[in-house]
Amino acid sequence: MTDKNIPQKVDIKVDVPDNLKAGAYANTVNIAITSNDETIFDFIFIHPTLKTAIVVSRIIIPLKVAKNLNMIMQAQLGKAKKAE
Repeated sequence: MTDKNIPQKVDIKVDVPDNLKAGAYANTVNIAITSNDETIFDFIFIHPTLKTAIVVSRIIIPLKVAKNLNMIMQAQLGKAKKAE
């Protein structure tokens, strides 16, 4: 008997478009939770000598995904702390 509520493992191939492969550098992030259960992440580069800032990427995700991201980040940062 299988439980229908248990998610099954699914292999998904993820492609990164050429224009995103280099990534973007950000040295700070602003996080806002909107009234309609979305979370906005603004990844920002602040130039240290010019005192200017630019949003290099804005990602909007459902609040549930942000909560999952928080758990994943805590687990990964815990592993990194142990490796120091």
